[in-house]
Amino acid sequence: MLRFLYFINFNFLNKNNGNRSIKKIKYIILRKIANFWVNFLYRLPFKHKTIGINNNVKRQNKVIVSLTTFPARINVIWIAIESLLRQTYRPDEIILWLAKDQFNGLDNLPEKLIEQQKRGLSIRFCDEDLRSHKKYYYAFKEYPKDIIITVDDDVIYPKNTLEVLIELNKIYPNNICCNRAHLIKMKKDKTIESYKKWTHNPAGFIGPSKLLCPTGVSGVLYPPNSIDLEVLNKDSIRSLCFYADDLWLKIMSLKNNTSVIKSSNFSYDLFTIESSQKESLGEINVAGNKNDEQLKAVLNKYNVPFD
Repeated sequence: MLRFLYFINFNFLNKNNGNRSIKKIKYIILRKIANFWVNFLYRLPFKHKTIGINNNVKRQNKVIVSLTTFPARINVIWIAIESLLRQTYRPDEIILWLAKDQFNGLDNLPEKLIEQQKRGLSIRFCDEDLRSHKKYYYAFKEYPKDIIITVDDDVIYPKNTLEVLIELNKIYPNNICCNRAHLIKMKKDKTIESYKKWTHNPAGFIGPSKLLCPTGVSGVLYPPNSIDLEVLNKDSIRSLCFYADDLWLKIMSLKNNTSVIKSSNFSYDLFTIESSQKESLGEINVAGNKNDEQLKAVLNKYNVPFD
């Protein structure tokens, strides 16, 4: 059913260049149906012996799926995680990073989240709350020789999300691989256009390119050594780009001279979990032009090339 809903979302909405308001209404209707369906399906009894991670094959580089969340979404994040546990490609670990000062230990987490540990979910507590940066920061630090796939906490992931990224990585092993990205627009004087003027998730441009900026919502694969180690500078994160992890990671990839390749499988918007959208970082950054402010601050400190 979920696959069918994504099929409709792609073929009847995104391929149709009709009225944007009508398309938005249709998307909302499909999202509501998808949320109803997964809430019904995922609440059915599920055999714990069905493991959602790889525990049989030894890989040269482990594949770590890494994400984070905060108190406003803790009661619904199990839905996103459940969709990751049912992927066609099984990672070696799925790690949820939580800030210690926001959650008082495992005993205070939702039962459904705790139950997912039996199928491979690892729940780790961080000493510092780095907001959305937690989804990559501690994984980069602890698994420098492995493949890290970052995902967001508010999405219902199609079951081939990870497989698409892994197959792309086999072809482009030295590039950052993503399912969704924005194309950075440059002015004639070679400065960057406002974030709102970037081409959002262009269907006809996949790269590799340094002008593609991955967006974490659909999954981003980082090969070992693809990001400059300055990415772990907590002082700069907090002072320059605390609310825009995607932009911080983009500049750190440019600092490392790494290009980005985008898959063509997900040119449509993935369904978000409805009750998780009460507090959206994207709304704050885009609507309030915070992305431009933070990008300017980062570029003022790090002089990176875009070509």
